[in-house]
Amino acid sequence: MKEARGESLGSYATGVFSSRKIARSIGENIAFRVLAAGNHPNHRTICAFRKRHLDDFRALFMHVVRVACKGGMVRFGTLSIDGMKMRANASKRKAMSYGRMIPEKEKFRREISALLLQADHQDAAEDVAYGEDVRGDELPAVLSSSEERSRSMPAILDEMAEEDLAEEEEGLAAAEEGLAEKEEDLAAEVARRQARLATVEAAEADLRARQQAD
Repeated sequence: MKEARGESLGSYATGVFSSRKIARSIGENIAFRVLAAGNHPNHRTICAFRKRHLDDFRALFMHVVRVACKGGMVRFGTLSIDGMKMRANASKRKAMSYGRMIPEKEKFRREISALLLQADHQDAAEDVAYGEDVRGDELPAVLSSSEERSRSMPAILDEMAEEDLAEEEEGLAAAEEGLAEKEEDLAAEVARRQARLATVEAAEADLRARQQAD
């Protein structure tokens, strides 16, 4: 399963530790698809492969880092030097002795082990969140295949139409209720004005009667 090693190494090297995200990237990212050799394993296969071959995988990861460094693709120091002494402009800070090389290799082994542990923790957390055999971004069952969509979409569309109709009816009922309230308010305002008019007319009639009496 060379492709399983390639896709995992490429993912960890770019900061992707979740097996679910790796599986998703293989379907969406050309670079990941090339690393997977055109295959599309699910997240359980990727996770199980890493756990089953953890020691070999750790050693391979270290080997890849060293090869990349040797090839000039990654720079973290000089891995080895010969014993010949030559006059040259060289920096002592950038040169690496054999004694310093061993701790550097151990440092990278620890970092690789930490990356693999992080991948384990990420997968374990997502297994709890989604379920071991669930990737987490699957389509609902009613949309999972063309047959299911053909069978389910009419009912879904009918349900949506019913919801739209119910919403329109609720809006119409609310509008009618609002209109009724406005009519009540208008009737109350008319009644108040009529009462005020009656009061004014009564006062005017009383005033005329007094004037006539005088």
